[in-house]
Amino acid sequence: MAVTVKLVGPLRKLADNQGVHQLDGLTSVGAAIRALVERHQALAPCVLTADGSLHRFVKVYVNTQDVRYRELLDTPISDGDEITIVAAVSGG
Repeated sequence: MAVTVKLVGPLRKLADNQGVHQLDGLTSVGAAIRALVERHQALAPCVLTADGSLHRFVKVYVNTQDVRYRELLDTPISDGDEITIVAAVSGG
């Protein structure tokens, strides 16, 4: 099962400037994020909290659906899905 994970904004820099990643054999958003963090450990504190939950300043979408309105990290993924991870940016 292959899914595409897209990193948007400053998260891309933390993954060696790679914005698109292909991952295989995963069944949930959490598994995909953990696999990506394992490859690019600098992402960990920006995406996950110390207890392993989703950081509150990160938005994650499966296709176009926000996982906060589904099952968060337990949201199931299927072959061909696209996961987009966006860090909230603020300032003035």
